Formats: sequence, structure tokens, C-alpha cells
Amino acid sequence: MKINDSKAYLITGSCSKEIEKKCIELLISIYPNEKNELIKTKKNINCIWCYPSGIFYKKQDIDEAIYNLNLEQNNIPFSIIVHHAERLTSFVSQLFLKIIEEMSEKKYIFFLAEDLKNIPKTIISRCIIINLKNENIKLITKKHKDFADLFIENKINPEEIDILIEKYEIDEVSSKKIFFYINQKLNEEKKKILPKDIIDIYKKPILTNMHKICFKILFMFLNKNK
Repeated sequence: MKINDSKAYLITGSCSKEIEKKCIELLISIYPNEKNELIKTKKNINCIWCYPSGIFYKKQDIDEAIYNLNLEQNNIPFSIIVHHAERLTSFVSQLFLKIIEEMSEKKYIFFLAEDLKNIPKTIISRCIIINLKNENIKLITKKHKDFADLFIENKINPEEIDILIEKYEIDEVSSKKIFFYINQKLNEEKKKILPKDIIDIYKKPILTNMHKICFKILFMFLNKNK
């Protein structure tokens, strides 16, 4: 996907690393003459990455970014990247609304969020949505799909989960896609399992080897709801 016009984008998915990776891909298309390494390491001076200083964004967290966005940049593209956009307060969201509607040429805002439910509809309606959750179900490999189907069809021996994870070459990142795939398939087949249970598992930050524990929890949920 290549960007040509000034826009606001909202990138959502089940894994913050994947969301950030997608954003960097878009930034590289905006700055084709910039060294990719500067963008990947967030050292491009024309990209400001914003993070909340606490549980929620405060005005000072984005003041510098908005100030620079409004400056004349000699026709050089300028981008604001808002990490954890689900933590925007209504007040800070209002600051962005006017900016989005009046953005001049070659100005961009990227909102990155794992969960859209806390993002104001006024922000969502003004953004181009890139939903990586929908992409993930298409991108899952056949090998990982076969692993997921073992859970869906209740063909898992709980004592062999660790062995199967190694056999099917599943890591922390691919496990997110697998959880999403399983959740989608269960919803389609209307299995008697609470989707929220699965969602809560795969939305948690995955630590080293934590995905192995998550698959064991998944097994318990599936068998509890047989």
C-alpha cells in the first residue's frame, strides 16, 4: 500500500509489533528517499512518535507533535504516529479532530491501536482503517492452520501441546495469528465458547514462552465448553 495524499490512518490488530511494522511500511512509502534504517529505528526527524506518559494521553504528550505538524516544513512530508491510540482522552481526541480536517498537503497522522472500542467514533470516521486482524486470517500459513484445526476439532492431547508447538514451529508472533484464526472459526461454527475468553488470551502481551501457557488455557476453555 502506497500513500500519496495527506490522510489520517487508523491501524488496528491483535499484536502491537505487527501494527508498528505496518505503520513503518507506510512511512517508508512516504519517505522513499530516506534511509529505511532511520525510519525503522524512529530516528527520522520528520516523524514524531507519541506515547502516553501514563494510563491515558495528556495534552503535553502530543503538544510538540502538533506544533511541528502545523509548522511549514518546506514541502517535506511530516507524520505523527500515535501509539496506543485507545488511551486517547476525549479532550486530546478533540485536539486531533480539527487537525485532521484541516491537514495541509503531505501531512499524516497514524493512530495505532489493538482495541478500537475506546477510540471516539469521530476519530474513526475520519480515518482510513487498516485492520490487520482481517489480514491475519488470510496470512496464516497452512502449517499453523493445521495446528489450529487440531484445537477446533478437539484433537489435542494436553500433554503434547509443547511438542506440537515445536513441531509446527509456532512462536510468540505467529501464536497471535493462530488465536485470531481459532476465534474466527469458532464464531463461524457457533461453538459453545465465549469469544471473550479467547480474545482476552490473545490480546494479552505475549512474553517469552507465554504462548505455550496460552494454548494450554485455550485447551481448557474448549473442553470446558464441549
